[in-house]
Amino acid sequence: GKKLYQQARYQESLDKVLRSLNDRVGRLQTKAEKIVAEIYTLIGDNYWKKGLFQKSLDNYKEAEEIYKALKMDDSIDCARVYNHMSVVYKSLAQYNEAWNVLEKALAINRKFPDSDNIELARTYHNIGWLLDEQSKYDEALAYLKKSLEIKERYTGEEKDAELALAYNRIGTVYESQGYYFEALEHYKLALQLNINYYGEEHPEVADIYCNIGNVNRIQFKDDEALSNYKKFLYINLKFHGENHPKVADAYVNMGCVYDSQGKYEEALENYRKSLLIDKSFFGE
Repeated sequence: GKKLYQQARYQESLDKVLRSLNDRVGRLQTKAEKIVAEIYTLIGDNYWKKGLFQKSLDNYKEAEEIYKALKMDDSIDCARVYNHMSVVYKSLAQYNEAWNVLEKALAINRKFPDSDNIELARTYHNIGWLLDEQSKYDEALAYLKKSLEIKERYTGEEKDAELALAYNRIGTVYESQGYYFEALEHYKLALQLNINYYGEEHPEVADIYCNIGNVNRIQFKDDEALSNYKKFLYINLKFHGENHPKVADAYVNMGCVYDSQGKYEEALENYRKSLLIDKSFFGE
């Protein structure tokens, strides 16, 4: 299931880990096992990638309760769950809840050496992400750079992917500040690292194309923006199908470019596609 998740085959991963959960709980006759908490965490990860945020959160909470029952709520494993929960809360715009779980993750992670504690790096990353959302850019950059420092020392196999996340998020802060050259520099670093790790076609690669397209659009480079948005759309359609929030994002971004070019029919067509998808996920 984990390998399928890394390959962005989220439904296949979900099917496999749900079967694993049923088998494991049936065999053990209890949920109170570390491996069961890890399975719930992976189920939550898959639901988050599919845009099903409440289901994702429900499974992370199951994992949290198991760690509490096992008296492991001060472990790195539980900190990992809190980090994941913070991202879902952010996606739901529930910022107070996001801060609450990040404080828990930070308190746990500070008990461990920070030299290669990747969960501490992820906590710093998520704090920076939230601060960016609140337009506290200098604080955001400070936390993101702390995260990057740890990730540069990290020796795990996913190092390139972790560095890409750091460069991408630093890029978004620079973009928010209007430092577009610096933003593009960081996005391009993130893009190459993600391609190295995931290959040319993967949702994590697609996200960088979207961010580069956003800067292109701000700089009135409409053709470049459209090219990057089309790559973003193509990859997300391949992995998620038509009905996914990232596909809706692609359509609305492309609509904005067509709008600025005076191509109003194309703009409306893309806006309508985006609206239909968003209604199916978030309601009227």
